[in-house]
Amino acid sequence: MVDWVDNWLAPRYAGRARGERVMLIMDSFTGHKTTEVKDACKRHDIDICMIPGGCTKYLQPLDLTVNRSYKCRLKDGYAMMMKTYTGEIDKSRKQSASKINFIDLTANVIQSAKAVTRECVIRGWRKMESEAN
Repeated sequence: MVDWVDNWLAPRYAGRARGERVMLIMDSFTGHKTTEVKDACKRHDIDICMIPGGCTKYLQPLDLTVNRSYKCRLKDGYAMMMKTYTGEIDKSRKQSASKINFIDLTANVIQSAKAVTRECVIRGWRKMESEAN
């Protein structure tokens, strides 16, 4: 996260006008709340806004529909790749991801994204609209 702030976010807004503020909105994932992340944001004059836990369904409704569908498909594809992997994996060293062919992994990401249907996206927006009313 610190690397992302330092090498992607901060350079992207480095040329902002004097007095113009940048706000980074994050959920309450533990990795987002570290002192290192807060310090990196402070170094680059980036304000942090944390979304309280339990608010995802109100503030990120597509996370419950579109992203959930995508992530489920991605996990299924990954599980299938792990089933067909014939080498040894040392789980204590978290080697499983490094043992999969990068091309296969990339193909799984693409297939998972393409599998999210138009209807899934529409349902997500409709659900958001109905909960807002």
